[in-house]
Amino acid sequence: FVFIFLHLFIHFYRKQQTLISIVFLSCAISMKIFPGVFVILLLSDRKYKEAVYTCFLVLLISVTGYFSYDGNMIVNIKAHLATLSSYSMAYSIGNEGLYFGHSLWGVVKLIIIGSDIQCPATLATKVYSISVLILFAFVSLYIIFKEKVFWKKIALLVFSMNLFPFVSGDYKLIHIFLPLFLFINDENKDRFDRLYVVLFGLLLIPKAYVHYRLNPEITSSIIISPLLMAFFAIVIMSQGLFAGIGKNKAG
Repeated sequence: FVFIFLHLFIHFYRKQQTLISIVFLSCAISMKIFPGVFVILLLSDRKYKEAVYTCFLVLLISVTGYFSYDGNMIVNIKAHLATLSSYSMAYSIGNEGLYFGHSLWGVVKLIIIGSDIQCPATLATKVYSISVLILFAFVSLYIIFKEKVFWKKIALLVFSMNLFPFVSGDYKLIHIFLPLFLFINDENKDRFDRLYVVLFGLLLIPKAYVHYRLNPEITSSIIISPLLMAFFAIVIMSQGLFAGIGKNKAG
C-alpha cells in the first residue's frame, strides 16, 4: 500500500496536481513514517504550503487511526509506543531485523559482530542515529539546492528511505521501481546511463549467495544491497557537484 500511495503521489505530482498528490503522500507517511523523506521533494520545488498541508494531513489521519481502536487516544498511543519499543528490542537491538535486510545499520552490526568489538547497544544506536541524521541532512540540502533531474531526486529519497532506518526488509526494494520507471522514461541522455542501468539491475536481483557461518540467516545481500545504494547515491551526487564546480570554473 505504501508503494501504491507513493506511486500515485509521484504520478499526480508530475502532472502538477500537487494538492491531490499530497493526499496520497500523507496516506503513505501515516502508514509508515519513512516516506516522510518525500516532503523534501516539496521543499526542493518551493512548495512550502503543500509541505505544511502534508504534515497536517498526516497528523489528522494518524489521530483518526488512534480513535478507530478500542479505548481512548492516549491509551492507544501508549500501546503503540510499547509495541514499537518491543519491536526495537527484537529487530533493531537484536538480530531479527538483520535477516534479509538492506539497512546501513545492518552493515554496522556486521562490522561490530565480525570484529568482536563490545559496543553497548544504546551507545551504538545513538551514534548511528546522529550519523544518519547528518547524512540525510546533507542529501536533503543537495536535493533542495543542487539536483534538477526529477528521477535522481526520487532515487536519492528512496535510497534514504531504505538505507537509514534501523530495519529495512528486502521487500522495501520494491520502491526502487519508482526511480527506475522515471529513469527509463527520461528523454535526457546522461553519460552515466549505462552505469545506472547496471546499478538498477543489481539492486533488483537476489544477492543472498553467501551465508554467514555463525548465523546462516545472515547473507551477503545484507552487505551488497546497502553498499550498492550508497554507491548509487554517491555517483548521482558527485556528478551533480562536480558538474557545478566545472561550470563555475568555466564561467
